[in-house]
Amino acid sequence: MLKSTLPFQQTDPHHVSADGQPPLTAVDGQFVELEQLLLNGNRLDAVKLALKYRWWSHALIIGSCIDKSVWQEVVQAVTQDLSQSASESTTDAPRSAEDPAFMCALKVLYGVFSGSGPAALRSLWHPKPLGLLAEHSDDTHNGHFIPAADFTPSEYSTASSSDGQTDRAAIRQRVLSHWLRIVVMLLANPVPGEAPILTLLGDELRRHHRLAAAHTCYLLSPSTSLFTGYGAPNGRLTLLHSRCPVLWDPVAFRLTEVYEFVQSLKATSKSPVIVAHLQPYKLLYAWWLTEQGRLKEATWYCDAVAALIEDMPKESPFLTAGFIHQLTVLKQRLDGAGATSEASGSQ
Repeated sequence: MLKSTLPFQQTDPHHVSADGQPPLTAVDGQFVELEQLLLNGNRLDAVKLALKYRWWSHALIIGSCIDKSVWQEVVQAVTQDLSQSASESTTDAPRSAEDPAFMCALKVLYGVFSGSGPAALRSLWHPKPLGLLAEHSDDTHNGHFIPAADFTPSEYSTASSSDGQTDRAAIRQRVLSHWLRIVVMLLANPVPGEAPILTLLGDELRRHHRLAAAHTCYLLSPSTSLFTGYGAPNGRLTLLHSRCPVLWDPVAFRLTEVYEFVQSLKATSKSPVIVAHLQPYKLLYAWWLTEQGRLKEATWYCDAVAALIEDMPKESPFLTAGFIHQLTVLKQRLDGAGATSEASGSQ
C-alpha cells in the first residue's frame, strides 16, 4: 500500500513559522495523526484514536464505514460517555429513579439504531467490554481517555463486594424503574426489530414482579410475545394481570374480556376478533354463573361462545372434544331450566 507522510513536529508555542502561520498545537497534532492513519487506509486504528480522545463525531463517521460490529462498539462508547457526562454535570443531591439524566431510554434507542437488538437493553445492566479500547486500557492521555474497564457510567455502579464487582441486581432494578420511558422511546421512534427488545423488557419486569408493566410490554410486541393458551411454546401472556392462568382469577378474566372487546372495535373486516384461548375461560365462567343461579347471564355466555367458535379454525388447539362436550352439556342444562339470554342486556 502506498503510504503518505505528513510532517509534524512539536514546536515551541511562541514560535512562528517563516510564512507567519501559528505553530501546530498538541490537538492539531492529534488530528494530523488521525489524518495520517486515514491517508494510509487504516480506518480501524483511526477509530481507536478517535475513541481515545473522545472525538465522537469522527469515530461515528469512520466506524460506520468499517463494519457493523465496529459501528455498534462506537455507539456503545458514545452512549456510555453521554450518561457519564450527565451524571458528572449534576449535583450530588439524591435523584429519583425517573430522573432523565439516567438516560436508559436514550442508550437503548441508540443501541437499536446501531442494530444491536436486545443487546441494547441487556447492556444497561451487563455492559460488555469495548474491544476497540482494550489495547489502550493503561493509557490515560492526560485524562482524555477512559479505560474500557472503567467505562461503565457511575450512575449504574454500586459496590457489591470487597473486590469491587458491580451489583447487577441493583443496576437491573434501577433500569427497570425506567421501563415506561424506554417503551415510549421505542414506540415514538419505530425501527425494525424493536419487538424482541420489548419482549426482553417484559421478561425482566415479570421476573421482578412488575406484572402490569410486563404485560404491557408483551401486548406491544405480539410477534415475539405470543398471547395464547397456558403452556404454549413461546407464550408470554394468557390472562391479563394473572400470574398463574391455571387458577381461576375473575379480575384477570374480565380484564382479558375487555381486551378482546377493544380489539373487536379495531377490526376492519366483518369477521369477529376472537381471543381463541379465552373461550374455555368464558365457559368456565358460565358454569360458575349457573351455580350462582344467574341462569340468564350463563345462557348469554353459552350463546356467545357457541357463536364465536363457529368462526374459529377447526384445527384450533382450543377446540378440544372436552371443551365442546362441556359446552353442549351446559347448554342442555340451561335449556332444560328454561333460561334465555334475552334479558341479560346488562351483561
